[in-house]
Amino acid sequence: MSPSCSSPRRTSSCRDVFSTKYDSPLALAILNEPYPGNIHIPNLPEYNGTTALEDHLSCFEILTSLIGASDATISRIFPTTLGGDARL
Repeated sequence: MSPSCSSPRRTSSCRDVFSTKYDSPLALAILNEPYPGNIHIPNLPEYNGTTALEDHLSCFEILTSLIGASDATISRIFPTTLGGDARL
């Protein structure tokens, strides 16, 4: 198990685990995974915080399972489905 950034015995800095280059909270392992060129991002209305989050998550999960996206790809796609205050 790799050390967490809150671990007092960590051997690396949080920069080694999380991305500062892309200003992203996603782990570098997710950002560094090659994005498959054959993935078509599902057409899903943006979630902006005014509708039911559970509905948005359910639709997103169904659509990404249909395209066979990896967990890393799903993590990179999800922020693109957010808009307005939900994107902050």
